[in-house]
Amino acid sequence: MRLPCPHWLFATLTLLAGIPVWAAQQSASFDVKQQRIANPAPTVRVPQGDTLVLELRSDAPLELHLHGYDLMFSLKPGAPGRLQLQARVLGRFPLAAHGKGQHHAPALLYVEVTPR
Repeated sequence: MRLPCPHWLFATLTLLAGIPVWAAQQSASFDVKQQRIANPAPTVRVPQGDTLVLELRSDAPLELHLHGYDLMFSLKPGAPGRLQLQARVLGRFPLAAHGKGQHHAPALLYVEVTPR
């Protein structure tokens, strides 16, 4: 009796577990100057299931919050900051500065998670 191919078995079990076999990693890099990246704020699109790595550099210290995913991280002037997320939730989510007088600051960028 011949056993099923291990690759076929792995793919079947992975799909049944809800983990996409085709998940990939995407990255984007931006410079923040005077608490802005661009006007209008750029949108980074990532398919659901992929990993997104954002790398940002700022000319001033910033506390950043990715709404919807509730992720926070800090930027120090001149030093790269890195945010990594598994894009599981569909939608369009702003990345904004928080802190003194910055709670309602405009979005630096948007992360848009799209269906496969």
